[in-house]
Amino acid sequence: MKISTLEIGQASVLADFYNEQFSGMPYCYPVTEDEFRTGVRWHEEEDRPYEDLSEESILVVEDDGGDVAGFAHVAICRKGEEEDRIGLHPIEELLEDRIGLIRFFHYRAGARPAGQALLEAAEARLRDFGVGQIRAFSYFGYRFHRFCHAFQSDRMGHVGALLCMNDYRITRGIILLELPDFAVPDPVLPDPGVTTRFDVRPGRGSLPNMEFQLFRGDQCIGQGFAQSLGDFCRSPLAQDTFYIPWFS
Repeated sequence: MKISTLEIGQASVLADFYNEQFSGMPYCYPVTEDEFRTGVRWHEEEDRPYEDLSEESILVVEDDGGDVAGFAHVAICRKGEEEDRIGLHPIEELLEDRIGLIRFFHYRAGARPAGQALLEAAEARLRDFGVGQIRAFSYFGYRFHRFCHAFQSDRMGHVGALLCMNDYRITRGIILLELPDFAVPDPVLPDPGVTTRFDVRPGRGSLPNMEFQLFRGDQCIGQGFAQSLGDFCRSPLAQDTFYIPWFS
């Protein structure tokens, strides 16, 4: 078993491993080497690298045959920078000023010794930078991976199990509701005093994004945002699906 280190600019060599491991995972689409290389660095909304992170590197573990068995992407983040990104949460009060992040961590199912060695190497790398707290899958996601959400999916139970066995604990999560196939009837507003407003904006995908609002007179009584998955991933398979990150 061998563990090596990649600079962020070398990340594209992991594209095939990523595609193999996440094939069939909902909302994970095949990515090209170029898309992987930029997607691990760029913001969700802008084509520029994250400025909030430092000391980034990717650790790769290989099996005895020399094939990739897993990788871990580590970085350092300042507490205030993360709070600005995600808003206050009770857990933030417990954090130190500098936090070690495991941005992404994955190993091949069944290769637990490789996963354990990889996790220990990632933790050691972060401790070398003098941090006393480490968070895994805590924001700063890969653009192409599941709407740029960094949270670890329960579909990859072996990864979560390994982290829990090493005393990591779940502090927060999200629930994704999906309606994969549906017919769209002509809308009928139940209240004639209610009007709609739509703001359609071009995005990176083949379909635009849209903010929508409901008004009663001058008062906004409902709003939301629909984002094309083409904003996150170039695959043709992603272009006809929309993600609604917020609705109220």
